[in-house]
Amino acid sequence: MASRWMSERFRAEWVGANSCFILLGLLTEASSTEREILGQFYDRFGSVPSAKDFRSMIKALSDGGLIEVESGGRSRSLKIRRPGLLLLERLRAENRQILSVLAD
Repeated sequence: MASRWMSERFRAEWVGANSCFILLGLLTEASSTEREILGQFYDRFGSVPSAKDFRSMIKALSDGGLIEVESGGRSRSLKIRRPGLLLLERLRAENRQILSVLAD
């Protein structure tokens, strides 16, 4: 049986590798500010991406046309766009296929 340390490390690696996927999923629930998204991320996974990784992720998703970033004073609001929803749907389908293989 895997040690707790190894289990936590594997989980942290998985969350880190799937941060963009997770962010898109959180944005389907509601448009949110960056701070609210980070709060939701922490509440669900117990950690958040580093500030540098988060900024990079937001920039990549925005530059790719998957999310919309609206500046409003001190915080920015994030909203998923249609291409982001379509990508998320494909990623969810792929994830279900992977999990079905693991379940067998």
